Amino acid sequence: VLRETESQILGFSANSEIISDGRTTSVCFGDSGGPMFVDLGNDVVQVGVAHSVLDSACSKASVHTLVGDYMDWILRTTARLEGR
Repeated sequence: VLRETESQILGFSANSEIISDGRTTSVCFGDSGGPMFVDLGNDVVQVGVAHSVLDSACSKASVHTLVGDYMDWILRTTARLEGR
């Protein structure tokens, strides 16, 4: 079942990560790899990929890897897999 939630970005870590608020809703176990989107005016842009939560109840902050920091790898790997 596809679900979505809204949360506030709390900050960024030194490890190419976005920390988002999970007090009302959060990613949880099994959500790793799911996209994190941000509204930028008329555009919706994927900025992160969920990878962990900060507590076992999934009620605190969640952590997302910044996609932009891995774009070169993503493009190279996609091209290789497509046989380009």
